[in-house]
Amino acid sequence: MIRPDQDDAVVADVFPQVSDNLTTEHSQTSVGDATGLPGRRPTFSGTHPYNASNHYGLIAVCLLVVVASMSMSIRDGQWVSVFGSRELPELCQFRSLYGVQCPGCGLTRSFISMGHLDIVAAWNYHSVGVFFFLVVVFQIPFRCLQVARHHRGLPQLQLGTAPHWVFGILLCAALIQWIVRLT
Repeated sequence: MIRPDQDDAVVADVFPQVSDNLTTEHSQTSVGDATGLPGRRPTFSGTHPYNASNHYGLIAVCLLVVVASMSMSIRDGQWVSVFGSRELPELCQFRSLYGVQCPGCGLTRSFISMGHLDIVAAWNYHSVGVFFFLVVVFQIPFRCLQVARHHRGLPQLQLGTAPHWVFGILLCAALIQWIVRLT
């Protein structure tokens, strides 16, 4: 029996009918794996094998963002500092070049305020930042669930096009907020 931790090349040698994409039409349309044998890693519905390291990477990045937002502070409503040290230099090149805020200006301060659970201040810095922060926080338990499902040999949860819609709506909202701020 093939173990989940074995290389996909071994699977391709043993099961040549799935050697090209490691999936078949049957595995794309039904719950289960390409071989039908227990212990086989679940696969994406596309052409790439299911890889839990993507989830580990997103968990690490999201945790880093949340911890960083909790460890930073805002001075005088403008300057950002880490652990109460000196202020960090302004990072927005758009604002330093053109003298006008960019669509993302205020996101860092919004995230820092959300990290300190100051929702009103976060909303005032960048209202869309509140929702972006919530998306980042949501990723942590969701990706942990995906990893747990992977270790149990279950297929990943599919959200369909919902993440694309959420990101598109947040991006449009950030652009609309920017246009309103400019007027």
